[in-house]
Amino acid sequence: MSGKDIIAIIGSREPTEYQCQEVMRIIGTLDKATQRVVSGCAYGIDALALEEASDRGFETVGILPWYSYNQDIQKFCTSVWVISDFPEDKRDKAYQSVQ
Repeated sequence: MSGKDIIAIIGSREPTEYQCQEVMRIIGTLDKATQRVVSGCAYGIDALALEEASDRGFETVGILPWYSYNQDIQKFCTSVWVISDFPEDKRDKAYQSVQ
């Protein structure tokens, strides 16, 4: 993966209009030459962040719980990482963070 800074954007699956506008505003302040956007490919803020960043030419990374997760959102990802492919210790930490 590139040496760009990681900007993780995650949020509500049912965002308010204000939250959506803020995500778009924040992405507008980022630098695609030095930063990439990472999110979880869930519907709502995650999907909006990936789509907006992709539309603006950013490198985008989707972190997936499994390969077939929300494939319609994956199309906005430059690359995807699947948690089940992580080394065991990192995978366990990822699953624990969700619980």
